[in-house]
Amino acid sequence: MISFLKSLIHALDGDDDVFDFAFVASSVTELPYFATRTKIGKKRIEEVIDSDLQGLAKYEERAIKAIKPRVKVTIEKGITLLQRTFENLQTGLMTS
Repeated sequence: MISFLKSLIHALDGDDDVFDFAFVASSVTELPYFATRTKIGKKRIEEVIDSDLQGLAKYEERAIKAIKPRVKVTIEKGITLLQRTFENLQTGLMTS
């Protein structure tokens, strides 16, 4: 987390060569979101670098394979939470 915050500060200061990992929509795995290398710009993530899982060591591949089921559950919970929150906001706005 500290590394990402430092990267954000560098990008906000105008550094145009800032790269770090972020949990973003990605095609790096079959999961819809994954911690993926990104290029961070002054106002947004400018690029998701999907090729970064190429060339991993065998133990890294095994670790990613092992963690995917837990990550999938976390993603599903997060999506459900956001959907419920959005629905609650809409309901609240309609009754106001």
